[in-house]
Amino acid sequence: MIYYAPSGSTSSNSILVSPDNSSYVIRGLDTYLDYIIQLTASNKDEESDRSSETVSKTLEEVAPAPINVAIPRSTTSSFTVSWSTPLTSNNNGNIQKYIIRYKRTDPAGDGIYKMEEVLTGSLDGEHTVMDLASEISYTVQVQTVNGAGSSNWSEPVNAKTILSGDDSGTRKPLSAVIGGVIVPIVLIAILLITLVMYRRIKQRRLETEPAASPPTNARETSSKYENPVFDDSKQDPNTYEDPNADTHVYQDLDTDTPNYQNLTDPHTYQDLKKPNTDVTYLEPITSDPRDTYEEI
Repeated sequence: MIYYAPSGSTSSNSILVSPDNSSYVIRGLDTYLDYIIQLTASNKDEESDRSSETVSKTLEEVAPAPINVAIPRSTTSSFTVSWSTPLTSNNNGNIQKYIIRYKRTDPAGDGIYKMEEVLTGSLDGEHTVMDLASEISYTVQVQTVNGAGSSNWSEPVNAKTILSGDDSGTRKPLSAVIGGVIVPIVLIAILLITLVMYRRIKQRRLETEPAASPPTNARETSSKYENPVFDDSKQDPNTYEDPNADTHVYQDLDTDTPNYQNLTDPHTYQDLKKPNTDVTYLEPITSDPRDTYEEI
């Protein structure tokens, strides 16, 4: 009887082998893994104790091809390639290295692959290919190498070095450049058209509206407004007193304001008619001193 189990396992498997066989091949084991093996002998009555443990390790197998191959960045003279492996551990054997191969895809290329080795045992990796010409396209593949040999090549990916002076790592498409120029021009044109239309509409409204009547407070036409002396805006707003002005009040002598008493002569005079004949007049008689009149 053969008992076997992976190293560290708590359970084991058993195989009954004919006593005529002196060797036996155990199949269906995991790759590159340690197993503990024990033997027993049996007769018709009983089975012997197990033999001492023997540790054996299955052989390596060629690793599967890398997966998730990508070009995360490029410069004017280089590109970087990254990858991983589908293995969860080194159960196919110890990974010794990876091989990167690349060639130009443009018509000027010679079609010959160039190769670079990456010495690492990790399950994923990254490598930068340098000293390349700018703006050149390449096809890139990755291969895994272990003790059993080399894996198949990964699926090819495309890489391209960038133009000189483009630090972004990617070249802007021509459509983006044209769009960046045209869009501001279109916006400016729309603004100018809108402004011209607004001014035309405003001019038409002014032409269709009736002439407005002059304001009521318009300044009358006079020669005084043509003379700057009469310009109110240029007049001195201050009021000055004439030091030579006579402040006395006088009565108008031409105005007869008093009331006078009626001075009518109370005497009655007889009308003396001229005689028709000659009359001899006597000497004038002195008037009575009492009959004296004052001429007013």
